[in-house]
Amino acid sequence: MSYYDLLKIAGYTPQYCTIGELTDADIISYFYDIKNTLKKCPTLIEMKNYAIENNILVFNEKIYWRWGNYTNFLKDINELDKKKLNLFFSEDGSRCYSTYEKIICDVLYNLNVFYEKDILYKNFIKGFNKKWTVDYYLPFFNLYIEIFGIESNAEYDFKTKQKQKIFKNNKLNLLSIFPSDFINNNYKMNNYIKTKLPLYDSSGTENIKIAHNKYIN
Repeated sequence: MSYYDLLKIAGYTPQYCTIGELTDADIISYFYDIKNTLKKCPTLIEMKNYAIENNILVFNEKIYWRWGNYTNFLKDINELDKKKLNLFFSEDGSRCYSTYEKIICDVLYNLNVFYEKDILYKNFIKGFNKKWTVDYYLPFFNLYIEIFGIESNAEYDFKTKQKQKIFKNNKLNLLSIFPSDFINNNYKMNNYIKTKLPLYDSSGTENIKIAHNKYIN
């Protein structure tokens, strides 16, 4: 039984919780409260709204802090079912959990850039034991892409810097994309992504075509 369960039994509603005060069991209890109320698996936005309505601070941040993202959280508690979630599907059929992800998937697909999606850190960082994932890996360009979907939030910003530092310390190439990048480019990310990739080699050969032929054909 979690601390949150005890508070409910005693007739109290937790107010102004901090990351340190919220345990994994508390978060899971909140999740099932929302699920039972909505009669469906809640989206991350619905989880956030619940936290706001109940004055629970840094609720979603705790999920990112502990599990890396909402998808990992759902996987961990065996609640990841695409039939229960509001999912987006890209042009190539990739499963996306936000419009940001769908936009990037579609850009990479239309550029003929082969990519892998939702790769666990522990698969490419030796000794890493957290269940964090990186959004994209582009094998031909040896480039990782992470969409950091929240800005100007202290806890999330700290987690972002923590992830960026991990890539830097392991000498891995990371392209960080933020909501402001989408806004500044009017959500047209084709040219933005192209400027971040080495499109041509020293002889002028287009690397994207080589990447496409190597990994698709």
